[in-house]
Amino acid sequence: MLKHFIDPFYPPIEERSPLPILYTPGAFVVLVFGYAIGPSPIRTTTISLLLILFALQRPCYTIGNAAQDYGLSGWFIVFLLLFLDFSSTNPRWVGQIDESSSRKDKKGIARYDPETWPQRLSWALRLATTLRGIGWDWQVKSVPGHLESNASRLQFVGKRVLDLAQHALVKLIVLYSIGFCEAIHQKAPSSSPWNSWLLRAVENWCGAIWSWNAVGIGYAVISIIAVLLGISEPWEWPPILNSVAMATSVRNTWSVAYHQLLRRTVQQPGIRLARLLGFKKGSIPSRYIQLYLAFYISFFIHWWQQYVITRGDKGEFAFFMIQPIVITLEDFVQWVWRNTINPKRKQDLLWFELAIGYVWTFTAFAFTLTPFVKGMVATGIIGGSPEEAMAISLGQRHGAKYLQH
Repeated sequence: MLKHFIDPFYPPIEERSPLPILYTPGAFVVLVFGYAIGPSPIRTTTISLLLILFALQRPCYTIGNAAQDYGLSGWFIVFLLLFLDFSSTNPRWVGQIDESSSRKDKKGIARYDPETWPQRLSWALRLATTLRGIGWDWQVKSVPGHLESNASRLQFVGKRVLDLAQHALVKLIVLYSIGFCEAIHQKAPSSSPWNSWLLRAVENWCGAIWSWNAVGIGYAVISIIAVLLGISEPWEWPPILNSVAMATSVRNTWSVAYHQLLRRTVQQPGIRLARLLGFKKGSIPSRYIQLYLAFYISFFIHWWQQYVITRGDKGEFAFFMIQPIVITLEDFVQWVWRNTINPKRKQDLLWFELAIGYVWTFTAFAFTLTPFVKGMVATGIIGGSPEEAMAISLGQRHGAKYLQH
């Protein structure tokens, strides 16, 4: 419905203009300046309108690469949401706090504490370059432990270079697997629905692993540059991804195991809406308003990214909006289980809960990822770069040869 309303305002995909080189940096500068000058009705409205303008004009332009257009276009919406969020709060930079020390205060540096404009701009830049609140009084939950927090710059960079190589290798392996499965899927006779489902499940999870490692690569590159150039310290860059072992449910996969880059961005609107409607913190209505609105915002950001490159939905709605439904179902089953078993047997049954949790999580994503991964592959988001296309092509050739035997 939204697509039909906004389509007349945008040129066809093939008639888009090249993205001006200062377009994305310009939006970021507006965000930093908005943080620095502080909130007031006129200032907040002006900065918000400028950020909305940047976001709305983005579909008129292209970088020339579908994957880059997709990956960068959603940030304009994120900039707007972050600005609105921090315009109504007073974030404080508290720095690195040693949990073993007696210093537990979080007074820190607020917006108007810096005495000079360069200092305030520095404060605003630091706020604009964090999404998880590392070193701030609003750090999001479930940030992984940081083993290299006290490492030297060179030690940190060396470890992240190894992480980068590992992520790149895993990404190429799963792309090869996607190509291999695609070849078999397309050319092999559909003798069994189970074989078809199994191939699709492998492709879906390969797509999820690709996304996992793509995020890891981007984060590793940025952290290496920032630390090597002295822009930030190693402790400000804890791991972006938690252990896969944390994915004991669909809820935990999203809230603990996967990256938390957009956690505050998608969570704060739900928290404020629940508060506005008068629901108590922690109540069931508050909890599920946050859940469904968070996934709707996430859907909209990804849908907008896809709209920029294809002018349509490629599985974003089906994937992101089924997630809160799946989580609601699993919450209900967990509630029934907790109220059914004898509390004295809880520890003895922990292995059973974990086993069921892993099987459930694998199966849920194996089904729900289908439209999203199909769309990502079809539009070149997955497999769009030369090396990725080569890995998929190699897998397709080997898959075709396998069928000949």
